[in-house]
Amino acid sequence: MNTIKFVAVLGILIASTLLVPRASAGIATSTVDQNGTKIGFNSNNGSASKIGTFDFNFPGGVASLDFLEARIRLSVQLPPEAIGDLAPQIVFAKLGQTNLDQALITGDATRTDIRISYNLFPSGLGIVEKQTDFVKLTRVQSLALSAILASDPSNRLDAWLVSDTLTAITVPALSEFLDLSGPFPIAIVTRYDSTLDLRYVPEPSTSIAFTGLSVWILRGARSWKRDRNLKSSKIKG
Repeated sequence: MNTIKFVAVLGILIASTLLVPRASAGIATSTVDQNGTKIGFNSNNGSASKIGTFDFNFPGGVASLDFLEARIRLSVQLPPEAIGDLAPQIVFAKLGQTNLDQALITGDATRTDIRISYNLFPSGLGIVEKQTDFVKLTRVQSLALSAILASDPSNRLDAWLVSDTLTAITVPALSEFLDLSGPFPIAIVTRYDSTLDLRYVPEPSTSIAFTGLSVWILRGARSWKRDRNLKSSKIKG
């Protein structure tokens, strides 16, 4: 291996050590108790139910990450007409937003293409636990999600289930019923939780910086060898 190749390879190894561990690909997961808050949406033509406040841990920060996909598991009660384009969507928002109509305009919230449909298995009129597949995030959604997470020191966000037209949508915090099977009635309380998964990779700019550093090292090595050869020629002359 000549000097140029050796220096270039050494530089690449050093760069990979510095850059790759800081922003490695992966899946971030957060599970929280469901919130249960419900508000009007789309000028009260629809509704929004708060799923919960999710928190994530990104040691290298969110600025170096590109969010590709998201999926969610939640317990929900939906009307039968909540299918297709009428199925409610998942919205990510900064903490404490109570006016989602305004938050979507100002950039403090972003819609996703994740829909929770009545016919998403299993289906039923009661409270049903559903889980989506991973759904791709657009570049705009990814940037908005990064900004929302970066706005909180603990990388937290609020997730909502929203419908522009349906109001009979509930993401409950708990349910309670009386068990009459014994000699005395017993109140049975069930609490619901939800899990949000975010799939990410290093931001493209990180790879660009890595490539740029490698090119810079290679050019430097070539320049060094050229100068050395020039000096060697002068000495011989």
